[in-house]
Amino acid sequence: MSAEALQHVEHLSVTIGPRGSCTASERQASEYCRQVLRDLGYEAHREEFRAHRSGWAPFSIASGLVLLGIAAFWLLPRDAGALLAATVTVLVTASLLLHLSFRPNPLAWIVPTGVSQNVYARARPAGEVRRTVVVTGHVDTHRTPIAMYSPLAFRLFVGLTTVAVVAMIALCLLFVLTILRPDPVWRTLTLPLGLVALLAFLVTLQPEFTPFVPGANDNASGAAAVLALAARLRAQPLRHTEVWLVNSGAEEVGATGPVQLLRRHPELRQADWIVLDTIAGPGAGPCVITAEQVLLPLWADPKLLELAREVAAARPDLGTYEHYYRGLFSEHSPLVAAGCRSLAILDFTPQGVLPNWHRPSDTFANIDPQVLDRTEEFAWGLLQAIDRRAS
Repeated sequence: MSAEALQHVEHLSVTIGPRGSCTASERQASEYCRQVLRDLGYEAHREEFRAHRSGWAPFSIASGLVLLGIAAFWLLPRDAGALLAATVTVLVTASLLLHLSFRPNPLAWIVPTGVSQNVYARARPAGEVRRTVVVTGHVDTHRTPIAMYSPLAFRLFVGLTTVAVVAMIALCLLFVLTILRPDPVWRTLTLPLGLVALLAFLVTLQPEFTPFVPGANDNASGAAAVLALAARLRAQPLRHTEVWLVNSGAEEVGATGPVQLLRRHPELRQADWIVLDTIAGPGAGPCVITAEQVLLPLWADPKLLELAREVAAARPDLGTYEHYYRGLFSEHSPLVAAGCRSLAILDFTPQGVLPNWHRPSDTFANIDPQVLDRTEEFAWGLLQAIDRRAS
């Protein structure tokens, strides 16, 4: 078992505790990771960037604006109300779809921001650099939304968000129809769709009033594995692969850290990326994610997935399996949207559950050291397999 990784998990989740994005505790966690890297002999860097303070705000703002559009539709004169409601709803729906596709959009521009940071170090190979890999594990933690109280609650939430997007598109059509061909039926149909928007507004606003979780599994485990791999690479450098070891920030508010790293270091668009997230839950992992899907599926890089399967076959004792992640995303999704080669390791259970995910029970007492150890070992095997291809 990786005693080093376990110590890092304990320090991050117990000594520091909850680490909300863009907060002082997130910064403290980043500084801890930078000091660990320095103690290992690396030149460790910290890069600050601005990020959203909330991952839920774009959705609550969107549904709130749609509700205001419906109010204008009913309270203003018919043509003026329909025109204003149609304009607002079309803009909001288009912005929301862009946001879910990890594209710039007006909703993202109006969400309050704060300062987060990435910490990174570069592990040089023994020989010439022929390949570059970025291994990332975020340090920040989430709040406790009602949508994630249980696996059933999350399934209901995914269903609600799907219905809410469909409702917004339907409202756009109804408002336009009212302008082109007035009919009382169009007005009446906006009411049940407005109830869907109201429910979406309440569900996405609720997390803002909840505490941050200790985040032992999500994601002190991934951050700790990055540090443990840094120690391994110091003792056993790869032959021809340079590894960037990244403890990223602001993942829980839109997986912002890797995107900001790419902006500062565009050469990393040619690198292979390995995302380590939530990798110490009981009864889980190692679990390789074949794709993440919010709107459209964002697939794991085929060559990295092939290597992961080779490692899994060579090490059956690790018990590795695969999962298709629907509903939300990790740092993998914006990386793929940016054109990068990426593979995520998120330890869902075989039943498709992330243990203690975004709940107060995500504590150090509820992680499984053996799962953490097996997943770190799998990641190490994957790095070695990539290096063999580079030789």
